[in-house]
Amino acid sequence: MPATPFDAALLGETLLTADGEKPTSEVLAGKKTLALYFSAHWCPPCRGFTPTLVKEYFAEMPGILALPFAKRALKNTLSEMFKVSGIPTLVSVDLLSGEQVVADDLRGAVTRFGGSAFPLSADALLAAESVAAAKRDEIIAGLRTGGDDALFCGAEA
Repeated sequence: MPATPFDAALLGETLLTADGEKPTSEVLAGKKTLALYFSAHWCPPCRGFTPTLVKEYFAEMPGILALPFAKRALKNTLSEMFKVSGIPTLVSVDLLSGEQVVADDLRGAVTRFGGSAFPLSADALLAAESVAAAKRDEIIAGLRTGGDDALFCGAEA
């Protein structure tokens, strides 16, 4: 079954950029992955995660886009489409295939892997997990051999 590209019309005619509203087709031109972040300014977990997302995102990717606030109905449609049940929620879509990137917790991936999780594609997440696994294995090997870098923290029962 051939891949069906993501229908950018689902995002509306315009998106809000740092330079004001621009046509959706213009801001998505040439992009492979689209990250959708569902949050609210009044939400304490959102206030905790949003600065991390922005810091890591701007380190790896140019610009950030938003739906204009007046497009609440469109936000609700996207929330239903991507089964957003709570906030903050981060969703990544492959624009070429229209498929949602499979990850149980993209917010957790950004927290764990930082900028190496971007562009929130399946390949980037697999690579970040592989690097993290190699680092874990290195630490465990150091603990087992009692190397100079070994550190053990524990508590008595």
